Amino acid sequence: MHGHSPTNGFPALRGRPTRAQQRAREIARLQEEQKLYEQSVQQAVKHAAFARCDAVEQLYEILGVEPEEPIVRSGKKGPYQVQQDRDETKRADRLVQAVLALQELAARVC
Repeated sequence: MHGHSPTNGFPALRGRPTRAQQRAREIARLQEEQKLYEQSVQQAVKHAAFARCDAVEQLYEILGVEPEEPIVRSGKKGPYQVQQDRDETKRADRLVQAVLALQELAARVC
């Protein structure tokens, strides 16, 4: 394979990578970065989940961020409730918005 790149089998262009090769390297770098991030999240879930959940529950209470109200539907056996925010995505978003509002307020005061 004389004249070919040792890593990809394509002809080497005087040591300069092509745009496609540059993009491929950037994609590989970003994928590795994403993988490391996801691993750190999994480690946090495994080791710090209770402490983080406890802190969030305290913030919910301190900032008055209530759970979403369930939807009441009627069924064959009468009305029943359906949770709108089972995984608390909406509630967590409202918590983040409340913290950002406090941060903005604090920045104005200082």
